[in-house]
Amino acid sequence: MVSGFDVESAFAPPDVATIFAVPDWPLGTNWAVATPLTVLASAGDIDAEKLAAFVSSDPRSGLAVLPAPRHPEEADVVGQAVLAAVLDAARGAYEAIVIDTGPLFDAAMLAALDQTDRLLLICNPEVTSLKNVRIGLETIDRLGFDRDRVSLVANRVGAPGALGRSEIEHALETTIAYELPDDPAVPAAVNRAMPIVLADEKSKFSRALGVLAADVFGQPESDQQKSKRRFIGGRR
Repeated sequence: MVSGFDVESAFAPPDVATIFAVPDWPLGTNWAVATPLTVLASAGDIDAEKLAAFVSSDPRSGLAVLPAPRHPEEADVVGQAVLAAVLDAARGAYEAIVIDTGPLFDAAMLAALDQTDRLLLICNPEVTSLKNVRIGLETIDRLGFDRDRVSLVANRVGAPGALGRSEIEHALETTIAYELPDDPAVPAAVNRAMPIVLADEKSKFSRALGVLAADVFGQPESDQQKSKRRFIGGRR
């Protein structure tokens, strides 16, 4: 199993922690207001050992999660330097790091881009999503981010009334790299706080996600390869 780490950007809702039903704080801690990311922001130098004390883990999947602040005002204390330090520490501790960003190109998103090896742009097959993704692609170009490191992911493919692959690619002038099908197994798993690949590993979505993960992350690394960690940015 590849050791995975998900950090939710400072300005994105803590959705991953909610979906996986992992606590905001690791078991045994009792912080009433702050979230780990906000405390890390005021904790001085951040290394792998300190980071490990602040993450919550999902024992079913092995995923370690650093949830985002619960409220927007809490994110003010988390700057680009803090996120960069968190990612630097994670690079030495995990084989795969997923940065779950929000839809805006804010300070958190820019910090994530600086560290990202592959950027996955998630697109739903509807005109409002296409508009936002097209703006995102234009912004990425203006920032000078290498398009070869950007992959378009079409989500909910085949949903009733959805746009087709050719329509999406024509509107965005970009080839779809991965397709994730519309699958009733997904909301069923989310509402049970279960990762879809564990709740129903034979579902259409799980199989498609497996193809994406194998292509992006490859096989588990050897000891010699573990010094070269990969960052995957996901923009919703």
